Amino acid sequence: MNHLSGDEYKMTAINCIYNLCSVMAAVFMNVYLYIYTGSLVMMALYTAIRIAMFPPFFVLAGKIAQRYRFSHTLSIGLFFLAVQLATVLFLNDRFGSSPWLVYIVALIYGIGEGFFWCSVTSLNQLVSKPATRTAFLSLMGIFNNITSIIGPLLAVFIIRFSGSDTAGYLTIFKLVLVVYILLIFVAFQVKAKARPQDFHFWKCMTLSNKDAREIRWRTNSISTVLFGFSNSLSLMLSGLLIYNATGGSGSIYSTLLSIFALLTIMAYFYCSKKMAKEKVVHYYTASSFWIASSTIVLALVPNLFGALYQGISNALASAFYGNAYSLVGMDAIGAYEADENITGRVIARETYLSIGRCLGMSFIVFASMILPANEYLPVSVTILSLFSVIASQYVRLSYKKFHLQ
Repeated sequence: MNHLSGDEYKMTAINCIYNLCSVMAAVFMNVYLYIYTGSLVMMALYTAIRIAMFPPFFVLAGKIAQRYRFSHTLSIGLFFLAVQLATVLFLNDRFGSSPWLVYIVALIYGIGEGFFWCSVTSLNQLVSKPATRTAFLSLMGIFNNITSIIGPLLAVFIIRFSGSDTAGYLTIFKLVLVVYILLIFVAFQVKAKARPQDFHFWKCMTLSNKDAREIRWRTNSISTVLFGFSNSLSLMLSGLLIYNATGGSGSIYSTLLSIFALLTIMAYFYCSKKMAKEKVVHYYTASSFWIASSTIVLALVPNLFGALYQGISNALASAFYGNAYSLVGMDAIGAYEADENITGRVIARETYLSIGRCLGMSFIVFASMILPANEYLPVSVTILSLFSVIASQYVRLSYKKFHLQ
């Protein structure tokens, strides 16, 4: 790992600290709001609104970063994330009498994430080089999952010494609010800049087969939409299903998250040593079956056994699946680094991902309208889960057909 650059280590630290906050706040934010709404459908709409904010604020963040630096837009994103937590703390019990207020939270959250993820995704691309990307992503995965162990254990401690689970969640939100504010100052330490030249978002959204570079971009873009369908489950639903499987216990839920994170660290460590670049598509394909089965079993067996199977399978497969997905995208974007401001490609890819995620969430809502209450969830989760396999198979077949590997 000694060959990584200073900016790569800084981005690892920022991702790591943010992940710690996310594990403590974002995970329990869904649980906290779910306690008040009592509706998985409403939470699916909440998530869809959140994700719908990504594309416009990705573009705005890209334009600001073009003039200044991504550290500025990263700080703006963290500011909005802090405002979102402050809003939840202010509204508190009002969610019970006015559940629609969760959509206001979703708007603020989405704006913050739009600025944040545009900056982080662009900086991850800018600071890393093809020769170091597997090591960079694996190091980031290892440290992210270390924080994924620390976060839930700290959350368990806070919840157990609070008057109730809900009081514990509010304490967690206050703590993370402070960390977000401190992280703003860390963000300014990253010096990488986008190219000063303009980027053309709609041009980057266009897909063609005119040359190998464009074919690779087309393959990446379509597979990203397909990936988004299945990924929509991990944004909200799988976590709430695990929470329900534990009988609604915040402390048991946190303990399981820590165990799963420990397994994921082991998988990322193995991945960093064994995942050769020429085998990326092979690992993507094989791991996608485990990812799909994990959520299908959880939906069909909504008890502790289902939660354990989902957590263990996802933990062991996610390192290979996530790294492969990232490498396919980063290689496709990297092909344009020499003659483009790649911010446009980064935003286009995240837009395709948001399209898939929003369609996935919308499908759950649609299923709830046409199927009985006891059927819509297992049916929609099973169908969406299969998109992880469809995405990897599409990449495999495209790489084989056009000799992209």
